[in-house]
Amino acid sequence: MKNKLLLSVTTIILCVLPVISLAETSTSTDHQNRKTTIKDEVEAKKETIKQNLQTKKEEIKDSVEKTRQNAANKIVDRINQFVQNIITRYEAAINRLETLSARIDSRITKMEDKNIDVTIGKDLLATAKIKIETAKISTAGIASTTDNMIFGTTTVIVKENFQAIKSQIEKAKEDIKNAHAALVDVVNSLKPGDNKLRNSSASSTATTSKEHD
Repeated sequence: MKNKLLLSVTTIILCVLPVISLAETSTSTDHQNRKTTIKDEVEAKKETIKQNLQTKKEEIKDSVEKTRQNAANKIVDRINQFVQNIITRYEAAINRLETLSARIDSRITKMEDKNIDVTIGKDLLATAKIKIETAKISTAGIASTTDNMIFGTTTVIVKENFQAIKSQIEKAKEDIKNAHAALVDVVNSLKPGDNKLRNSSASSTATTSKEHD
């Protein structure tokens, strides 16, 4: 009887052991699979976060670059407007100098007709005309300097490049002042001749009046 019972227990144990072993193997496999899945999910999340950060970084960089470019463009626009105003003013000043030069030339011709010595005045006027041409070239140089300028994409580069334009503006301004001063010298040199011309005209008028009397 005992032998039969022992045999039965042994048989049951032998039948259960494979099932337990199979269950343990299955549990171990499931645990490994789950571990692998969790690891994959973590890696996927890390990659997603990394990509999002990179995208955000590029967006910020683009935004900063766009803001910087807009700021530079605004400065360039202001510089262009400033330069155009300067050129307009300087060209108007040069036109006035040329008009004055023409009047002085006409006065010299009248003096020569009255046999008044205007040699010095003519020489000074020739010098003044050269200085007027120099001023015209310098003023034209403002526009060409601006047109040839590569402003760049930052406010720092724009401001640095503007110094070249500013230098050209100062040169043109100085040349205009020199041309004006040269014309003043011509006028001053002609004053004695002007007095003679006026005296001559006055004498001529007086003589004509006496003849009519």
